[in-house]
Amino acid sequence: MQVFNRLIWHQPYALLTLTIMFWCGNFVVGEYTTKVTEHPVPPIQLAFVRWVCAAIILFPLAARSLWTERKEIFQHFPAIWIIGVSAYSFYNTCIYLALSYDGSNATSLATLQTIFPAVVACLGFIIFGVRINFSNTTGIILAVLGGTVATSQGDLFAALKIQIGMAERWAFLAVLSYALYTVLLRLRPNNVSSVPFLWMLIISGLTLLTPWWAWDTFANGNQFPFSGEIVWALIYLAIFPSLISALCYNRAVQLIGPGAPSLSINLMPFGIAILFWISPLPSQLAWYHLLSLAMIFPGIWLIRKS
Repeated sequence: MQVFNRLIWHQPYALLTLTIMFWCGNFVVGEYTTKVTEHPVPPIQLAFVRWVCAAIILFPLAARSLWTERKEIFQHFPAIWIIGVSAYSFYNTCIYLALSYDGSNATSLATLQTIFPAVVACLGFIIFGVRINFSNTTGIILAVLGGTVATSQGDLFAALKIQIGMAERWAFLAVLSYALYTVLLRLRPNNVSSVPFLWMLIISGLTLLTPWWAWDTFANGNQFPFSGEIVWALIYLAIFPSLISALCYNRAVQLIGPGAPSLSINLMPFGIAILFWISPLPSQLAWYHLLSLAMIFPGIWLIRKS
C-alpha cells in the first residue's frame, strides 16, 4: 500500500494515465456490447446495470468509512448529490446511446470530446468565476486542435464538414455532463474520503438513472441480455472504468485542479486507436494520431504550468 501511495496515489499524471487507459477500454467495450455482439445490450440497460454492480462491489470497501464519516456526508449531501447526478446519471448513458447508433464508432465519438477542456474552462468561469489566462487559452487551443487532427484524420478542413447526427448529439451531452462534473468537484467536502465519496456519487447518479432504466424496461420493453461474453464485459466496466478510473480521476482533480485532467481526455482517441491496433478488431491507428499527441501534450504542459 505504501508503494501504491508513493508511485500512484500522490502522482497526478500516473493517476490520469490509468484513468485514460480504462476510459478507452470503456469506449471499446461499450461499442462492442451495444452494437457488435450477437445480442446487443440496450444502452440504458448497460449503464444502469454497470453502476448497480459497481455500487455493490464498492460497498464492502466503503461501509466502515460511510459510518464514521456519516455526519460530514449528511452535512454535504446536497453538494454530493449534484456532483454525482452530473456525471453518473448521464455521462456513460449518453456515451452508450451514442455508440449504439449505426455508423458511429468509439474513435470518432471519443474525438468529439476534444472540446471537453474548453467546456470545462467556460463552465468554471460561469459557475465559479475562474479566469482563463493566456497560458490556459493556448493549452486549450493546442489540445482542441490535436483532437481535431485525430477526428478529421489529418484533414482539418474535413472537420468543418462533419455531420451532426443523434450519435454526435448524445456524445456532446456526455461531454457537457462530465465537464460539469469536473467543475463541480470543487464542491467536494474535504472530510469525506475517496471511497465513500465515490460510493455516494454512484448512489446519487442512480437516483435519476433508476427511473430512466424503469422507463426503458417497462415502456420500451428492453431487457439486459445476459451471456458469457456480456458478463465478462460487465465485470470490466463495473471495476475498471467505473471504480478505478473514477477514483483516479477524482484524486487527480483534487491534487492539481480540473485544468490538466480536462485536457487529458483528448488523449482518448490515441488510446482507443492503440486498443484497436492490438486487438482482433479493425485497426484505427494512423499517423494523424501521433500528430495529435504532439499537439495535446504541450497543451497539457501549458495548462499545468499555469
